[in-house]
Amino acid sequence: MMKIKTLRDVLKEIYYEYEQHNGTYNDDWENRCDIFNINELFWKQYFGDEIVSKITYTFSDYKNMTIGDLDKQFNICNMVIPVFLNKDKGASVGHCEGIDFFFHPREDNHNNPHIHCEYSGKTISIDLNTLKVLNGTFKKSKIDFALEKIKENQEDLLNYWDKFVKNGETIRFKMRF
Repeated sequence: MMKIKTLRDVLKEIYYEYEQHNGTYNDDWENRCDIFNINELFWKQYFGDEIVSKITYTFSDYKNMTIGDLDKQFNICNMVIPVFLNKDKGASVGHCEGIDFFFHPREDNHNNPHIHCEYSGKTISIDLNTLKVLNGTFKKSKIDFALEKIKENQEDLLNYWDKFVKNGETIRFKMRF
């Protein structure tokens, strides 16, 4: 019996095939593989820009749908879907609501402790002490969500900054969502 593939299964296959071809491998594939502007790709055929910009589904909402179901709803077999593979994102500490939370290892010590957040191809940096956005922008609702989650994990994130980012110690940490 043939397994029914989900969007997640297909992206995993794409990532592993790419990694095998390049002779590299990263176990954190799901945080490094994404489809940008997924709502625009799927919903633009039904609604205008204004409505599509307000749709808040993320890749996470679609990833467990079967390819057959996605094709029935969005006719994806006739689409070219850009898949983004990011191998240089640094140390990923979480992925939730379409937002990747990550650090750059051994970042310059002159920088204040901060975390990078990526959503829909845009990146912001947030100061871990003040919880202020240092640079970049994306949807206010996504920034608010990121700030809330960073605040909930603030102490652990600051500890991770000191141990991993500044000192290069090998530790693993994942945010609580």
